[in-house]
Amino acid sequence: MNKIIVLLTGAWTGLAWSAADVSGQATASEPELLARYHFAGSAQLTRDANAGTLSKALTLPASAPLRERLAGQLSQVARRWHRKTTGLALPPVEVLQPMVADLFQAESIYEIWGRSSQASEILLAAQLDDSRAQLWSTNLWQYLEKNLNGQAVPLTGANGWEFKPAGGGSVVRFATVGNWRILGYGTEPLNGFPKAMRQTKDTGRPAALEAGAWLAARVDFPRLGNLHWPRWTGFSGPLPAMELTLGSKTDYVRTRMTLNFPETLKWQLDTWRIPTNTIRDPLVSFTALQGVGPWLNSWPLLKPLEVETMPNQIYVWAQEEGPFQTYLAAPAPKVTNALEKLGEKLPALLQARLTQHRWGEVKHLTNKTELVWSGLPILAPFLCCAPEPAGNWMLGGIFPAALNTNPPPVELLAQFADRNNLLFYDWEITQSRLEQTRLIIQVADLIFSPPKLDEEANPTNMVGHTWLKAVSPMLGNTVTEITVTSPKQLTLVRKSHIGFNALELVLLTRWLDGQLAPASPKPAGKP
Repeated sequence: MNKIIVLLTGAWTGLAWSAADVSGQATASEPELLARYHFAGSAQLTRDANAGTLSKALTLPASAPLRERLAGQLSQVARRWHRKTTGLALPPVEVLQPMVADLFQAESIYEIWGRSSQASEILLAAQLDDSRAQLWSTNLWQYLEKNLNGQAVPLTGANGWEFKPAGGGSVVRFATVGNWRILGYGTEPLNGFPKAMRQTKDTGRPAALEAGAWLAARVDFPRLGNLHWPRWTGFSGPLPAMELTLGSKTDYVRTRMTLNFPETLKWQLDTWRIPTNTIRDPLVSFTALQGVGPWLNSWPLLKPLEVETMPNQIYVWAQEEGPFQTYLAAPAPKVTNALEKLGEKLPALLQARLTQHRWGEVKHLTNKTELVWSGLPILAPFLCCAPEPAGNWMLGGIFPAALNTNPPPVELLAQFADRNNLLFYDWEITQSRLEQTRLIIQVADLIFSPPKLDEEANPTNMVGHTWLKAVSPMLGNTVTEITVTSPKQLTLVRKSHIGFNALELVLLTRWLDGQLAPASPKPAGKP
């Protein structure tokens, strides 16, 4: 989910300013909608009776510095993203950051229109008070006049201004209609800008919110810069077109996202085979994933292991007895041979990293047909045969399993066991899983990464970590499902308290605290 936020923000901020360099060679064809979002604004969310927990999270004292940090980080991401995709410079963060910060609070609409997969027109409308609108207007025209060799002049027939570079190119228009501020940017003629102004004059707003949704977004990634999957993901081809809605119902955030792929999906969906003799209660999280065999076979990170047959189903669960009791089970034909093969390949693959940081060694215990990673701080990862009556299952974990005979809850397994179009099912108690995930990642940092010594690692600067501690007690169950709804479509549905699961929250806040390098989408054909 956090990557979607980065991509959406990079799209609107980056492509909005890329229009400043469009040559003006517009064709007679009508522009097509490439991306759009409509957000009700967090100010409205805090008054939504159905968003009780989310409203409380947004109004926590720790949320204000988090929003400020997020606005700054997203502004920097937009600059990097734009430089990589267009080679052009964005305005400085001090120009972008106040605008991004306002878009968290205010109702806003953003659209990217283009011809022949090239952005040619940008529209941004936001409901701002006079002081914030004045800040936007002043910062924008001052930046344009200083950097693009032109002058802002009053807009004919409207309350606003327009800017045209002296050397020709894109036009910028900024207007006030009621309490809406409308920004149009691109090659002449700007079709969206006058349409939004007319709609606002007639109805009081540029567009109505979708029923039941306080956020609705659509992004046609195949045409939006022809963005492709990064190679390390194991996927190929352009990113799929995406539709996303978020709404609130009885104190839960309801997330729905559809991904429409240009080609038929190659998922191999089978009847669920649940290792009920291996999964043990009490659980704080449970994940079932299937159809992944072809993807695992092509995943670059696993190719050096030369595994003959990759599993098509994987189960991951965590127990509540300790922070490191997270386990994985997968069907493995000829499991003994598979463990022996991994025993040959895995130690050599990890040796360079282990030697560099002097953290233990991977051993193949032939008398037990088990792989163990000894000498690590706290953790004791292992791979062995799972205790399934039929055999041919592999069990892995990062800490020895708790010895008990409690079977997994029947009610949990019934949520997906008979659904053969279900690709992914995940349930967690987010408050409990947050602490486990945070500790696991901290230990992984200690093993694989040198300690950070810069000022960003100072606890006083860790606004994300502070916010996560404050919001954690509010979070309960989170359930995520991904189904194959057509040969070219996946649909994700989630029920949560604030829209994110534990792993996403930990990664998002670590990124905000400078503990993760921000990723920028890479266009096809560029190194």
